[in-house]
Amino acid sequence: DIKSAMNLIRVLLESKKKKILKKFVTAINDFLERQTENFPFLSWFLAALDIIECKLYKEDPPKQKKKIPKSIIKILFDNKGLDFINLQLIINLDEVVSTLPNKMKYFNPVIVYTLKPSIRSKIFNHKEFVSNIDISQNLASYPCKCKGSSFINNDHQHIVTGDLRIVKNNKLRKLLVKGPKYREPSMIDFVKAKDCIVTGLNEFIASSSNKFKIDKSEFFEWKQTALNKINEKMALLECRVKIRHTTKTLFDVNSQDYLHKLQEDFVLVPIDKAANNIAFICKRFYAEVILKELGLMGVANPNYNIFHRKNIKTVINSKVKEMKSNFKMSVCPEMKKLPTVYWTPKMHKKPVGARFIIASKECVTKEISKDVASLFKLFMLQVKKYHEKSQYFSGVKSFWVIDNNNNVIRSLNSISKKNRAKQLSTFDFSTLNTMIPHKKLLEVLTEIIEFCFKGRTKDSIKVDIRGNAYWCEESTKTKDKRYFKADVINAVTFLLGNCFFTIGNKVLKQVIGIPMGGDPAPFWANLFLFYFEHKWMKRMRQTDNLLARKFSHAFQYIDELLAINDGGMFERYHKDIYPVELQLKKENSTSSTCTFLDIKIDIMNDTFVTSLYDKRDDYQFRIVRLPYRSSNIPKKMFISSIV
Repeated sequence: DIKSAMNLIRVLLESKKKKILKKFVTAINDFLERQTENFPFLSWFLAALDIIECKLYKEDPPKQKKKIPKSIIKILFDNKGLDFINLQLIINLDEVVSTLPNKMKYFNPVIVYTLKPSIRSKIFNHKEFVSNIDISQNLASYPCKCKGSSFINNDHQHIVTGDLRIVKNNKLRKLLVKGPKYREPSMIDFVKAKDCIVTGLNEFIASSSNKFKIDKSEFFEWKQTALNKINEKMALLECRVKIRHTTKTLFDVNSQDYLHKLQEDFVLVPIDKAANNIAFICKRFYAEVILKELGLMGVANPNYNIFHRKNIKTVINSKVKEMKSNFKMSVCPEMKKLPTVYWTPKMHKKPVGARFIIASKECVTKEISKDVASLFKLFMLQVKKYHEKSQYFSGVKSFWVIDNNNNVIRSLNSISKKNRAKQLSTFDFSTLNTMIPHKKLLEVLTEIIEFCFKGRTKDSIKVDIRGNAYWCEESTKTKDKRYFKADVINAVTFLLGNCFFTIGNKVLKQVIGIPMGGDPAPFWANLFLFYFEHKWMKRMRQTDNLLARKFSHAFQYIDELLAINDGGMFERYHKDIYPVELQLKKENSTSSTCTFLDIKIDIMNDTFVTSLYDKRDDYQFRIVRLPYRSSNIPKKMFISSIV
C-alpha cells in the first residue's frame, strides 16, 4: 500500500525502543549499499533514516566562528614607535569615530600590522646549497670540517648538531639563540612610524571607497582628526620616551664575516619539530644523505624518475598550459618555477634521522594545490561527521583519525572512571609517505570523493578567496572558484601526475609516495589510512562484531597510532588492515606506558595517568618555544603568544 507507506513507517518507528532503532539504521545502511541508483523505494528508506536520526542523534552544536572584521587598516610595523602611538586606541575615540562616513559608522576599522622580514632568509642556506649541488662531483669536493670537532655525531661521524656553542662569535650566537623568526629591532623613530600610518590610512581609504561605494573626499575629516590626535600623542611621547641607539647584529662586519664562514662550512637548516632552532650539518654529509635518498648516488630509487635540468622550461610551460586549459588558472611569473627538495634532521631519533621536504611555497602548481587541500579538508569533516553518527547507531568505531588530543583524553578519563585501564600500544607508519603507489592512492581518493558527492544534495563545491571550501547550488553566483566531482578528480590526478622538483642540475618526478610539503599531503595520508581501516572494520562488524568493538579506543594521527585496551588485537591484525606497502613499527616497549602526540600516558592502579610530553625535551640543546619581546613585533603579538 504505497499511499500509506510513509504513515506506516512513522507508526512502526515510534513504537520501537532506542536499541532496536539503532539496529535499524545499521541494517538500512547496509541494505542500501547493495542497491542500484534506480532502486524505486529509496525515498522511503531515506525518510526512515531521517526520522530515526532526528529522534535519537543529537549533534554537537557548531563552534562559533571568530568574526572577520569588515574593514582593516594594514600598516607596516617599522619600529616600536607604533606601539607607543597605539593607533587602534586613537581611531576608537568617539570624536574620531563620529567623523567616519555614514556608511562606515558600524564598520570601525581594525589595525593589522604587517611585519618586516625575519632573520631566517639571511641565516639558512639549505635551499641555495641544494640548488647548486653538482651531481657529477665526487663527495670529497664538498667541505667537511668534522675532524677533531667536539660536535661530531657519533652515529654518523659528521657534525649534525643544534648546539649553538659551535658558533664562536659571541654577538652572532646571542642573535641565533633567539631563533630564525626573530626580527632585529629598529631604533624607535616616531616620524617613520607616522609615515607608515599615513601610507596605511591612504590605502585603507582607497580600498574602502571602492568596497562601500564612498567618495574619497568623505574620509577627509576622519583622516585629519586621526592625524591630529597622532600629532598630539607624538608631542607627548617625544618628551617622555628615551630613545636608545640600536645596532643590528647582521649589519656588523665581524658578525657578517663569521656567518658567511659558517655557511661555507655547514648547511644551516631548521630542525624537525623544532623549527625555531638551527641545525649545523656538515656539507659533505648533507649532500651524501640527499643524493642517496633520491637515487642519484649509489642504488637507484624507484620512487623517482630523473630528467636533465635543460627540460625544466618545457615542464613548466606544459604545466602552465594545463592549469589554464583544465582549471582556468593563470600562473603569475614568480610562480613559474618547480619546487626544490631539502632535508631537516630528526634530532629526536636515535640515530638522528632525516625528514625530506619538497618546498612548494612558490611553484607552478601552488594555486591548484591549495584549492585541493581546502576541498579535502571539507571532505575530511564530512567523512568524520558521517562516521561519528554511524558509531552512535552501530557501536562500532570505524573513523580513527584525530587532529588533536581531546578525544584521546576523553577516552582515557572515561576508562579510568571505571578502573579498567589495562593496556596501551603505540605504532608508527615508517613508510606512509614514501611507499604508497600513486595508482592506489588515486583509487582510494576517488572513492572518497565519490562518497562525499553522493552524500550531498548540492552538486559542486566553491573555494573562496580565503581558502574556505563550501558546498553550493548550481545557481549560486559568486566569483569563487567552483569544482564539480569530475573537476576534483582531475585536480588530484593532475597533482599526482606532476610531482616534479629540482636538485642541482636535475629535475626529478616522484612516482611513488605522497610528496611531503604539498598542501593536501596531510589530508591524503589520513584519508588513505582511514579507507583501509573503515573497510576492515565494516567487514568485522558483519562477521565478528565483538572483535570490531575492541577497537573503540583506537586513534590515528597521520603516521602515529594509539590503541587503548584492545587486548593486543591491533598488533595481531594490522597486517590484515593495511596494504603491504605500509610498514608499522611498535613504539612502546611496555604496555603500561607510552607517549602519543603531546601526552605521556601511564597505567597506575587500573587508571590512566597523563602528563605533558614534548619530544624536544630530550634534545641536548635549548629549544626556542616563544617569541622574544625585543623582537621587532607589536607588543600585543608578544603578549598574545605568552597568554
